[in-house]
Amino acid sequence: MTTELDPKRPNDWRMDAYFSGKPSLSDIAFLLTLVPSAKDAKPVTEQLEEQDWVTLSQRELEPIRAGRFFIHTSMHRHETPARAIAFRSTQGVRLEPVITIRPPAASVLSIV
Repeated sequence: MTTELDPKRPNDWRMDAYFSGKPSLSDIAFLLTLVPSAKDAKPVTEQLEEQDWVTLSQRELEPIRAGRFFIHTSMHRHETPARAIAFRSTQGVRLEPVITIRPPAASVLSIV
């Protein structure tokens, strides 16, 4: 995953790679081949503590409105616009169709 640290400085960025165990020297060498401009960079490895990574990653995802479609995580399930066709993204890229009918009144009918 790459991250631009400051939008005003597009050349200042970082790449994070996640492994289920300690990365090998060949893993690190491969990652460096993906970014030739970082050939002189000194990679830093660290052990991450156990966390619910799915929940943490979905917390940062903002809903996407594309025409009449609304794609969201469960964190944003109550934000479906009127007359939108909603899809809920769960655990990565899997999409579950959600039919939401939102009449002008405050009531909501959701069929999952």
